[in-house]
Amino acid sequence: LPRALAPEACSTAGMDLEASWHLHEVLRRVARVGAGGGMLARQLQRAPPLTPHQRGLLTTQFAAQLEMAGAWQLAVYVASCSGPPAGAKDADADVLAAMARSAVRELLHRHPQQGGGAGDMGVDIEGVG
Repeated sequence: LPRALAPEACSTAGMDLEASWHLHEVLRRVARVGAGGGMLARQLQRAPPLTPHQRGLLTTQFAAQLEMAGAWQLAVYVASCSGPPAGAKDADADVLAAMARSAVRELLHRHPQQGGGAGDMGVDIEGVG
């Protein structure tokens, strides 16, 4: 699956990460929602599409792509999605949550005039902590 999620497999523009990110999110949710369900869900439970490090890298790169395109609000959404699944309590979950919080804060600090000022830093984003 990691090869299928590589940007060059999803797009003719080698660094366009949109399709890769969306495909990964769909597969991740199928695995989580379909626990004990269909064959695809069972396979995804045994072999997740990406490691936490690969997932974090894909997410931060896609968020950067969105921000460079002027869609910083969507970049905040993507960054907030990089947190661990609800209820996850392991070292990987802690790392993913910290990365997600950091990415969201950095985006909000870079775009304070659009409503993400320093006073908004305490806002909790569901799933990010």
